[in-house]
Amino acid sequence: MDDQEKITDALQNAINHLERAIQGCVEQEGDSVDYDVWRAASDVEYAVFLLSINSKIQLAAGTVEKLDGGVGAKLAAAKDDLQVSLKELVISPAEACRLAWRALDQLSIVQKELSSKRLR
Repeated sequence: MDDQEKITDALQNAINHLERAIQGCVEQEGDSVDYDVWRAASDVEYAVFLLSINSKIQLAAGTVEKLDGGVGAKLAAAKDDLQVSLKELVISPAEACRLAWRALDQLSIVQKELSSKRLR
């Protein structure tokens, strides 16, 4: 399996986990949401890593764009970014990487929110 296939698989797996996480939010299944968000973030991080080393893209930490809305809205925005990223892979790996990186930022925010809710 070449790196392009690994990236595609990782992004698709992340999208699938986000779909389950969004469904878990609707059904209020906290543990499964936590797990699926963690798995999605893991898959996205792997895809971003492969994109960055294969395309010689320099990733720079920027400001995280905080979205309004709850966890479900943030998960949906991350999923949308990943779907576009998947389409951009062949056309513009740099844009695909940027979108996946932005989705990863949102997933990080969601993980912090879920963690703080769990501690209450």
